[in-house]
Amino acid sequence: TEGGRDGNPLTLYDAGTTRIGTRIEFEREYDYLAYTGSAAYQISDGLQAYIRYTRGEKAPDLGIIGRINSVATAATLFPQAEVVKQAEIGVKYRRGGLFLQAFPFWSENSNVADGQTFVYRSGPSAGQSYSPPFVFGMIETFGVEFSGDVDVWEKLNLRANLTLQRPKARGFGAVVQGPKGDGT
Repeated sequence: TEGGRDGNPLTLYDAGTTRIGTRIEFEREYDYLAYTGSAAYQISDGLQAYIRYTRGEKAPDLGIIGRINSVATAATLFPQAEVVKQAEIGVKYRRGGLFLQAFPFWSENSNVADGQTFVYRSGPSAGQSYSPPFVFGMIETFGVEFSGDVDVWEKLNLRANLTLQRPKARGFGAVVQGPKGDGT
């Protein structure tokens, strides 16, 4: 029915129907070089400090790959990989059945995609959905992680983890749907 269950054609969750389209065969091949470097120092028996840096890449978000829905898109869309960087320093303490560690960290995920979907409100395409190009940004996070592990007795071990973090997103933007629903 017009507008789905709630009668409102502007609510996207129920205003359209989907069906499986024509199968489009394509593949994307990504070659990445990821590396990690670390150094550890034993301060005393049971106490160790370390530092680590990692850089790698990962395949684009599935939302981008899901937009490859035509032969033309399959031939032209080759999304860039997300870049992941992380640095951390840490302290580990082990004595008998007690193990504690704390490590402040920094991470940066760049080339992160954010996509939107709109529905044409009028004209010959009314009711059809479309997606404008992705907006790419970066997420930077500072935090600290704590971990504790204690052997209560031979068959019982308690473990606890706590992560405190402050992420910040930068470089993202938004496409605003115009009155016709066509981005104008």
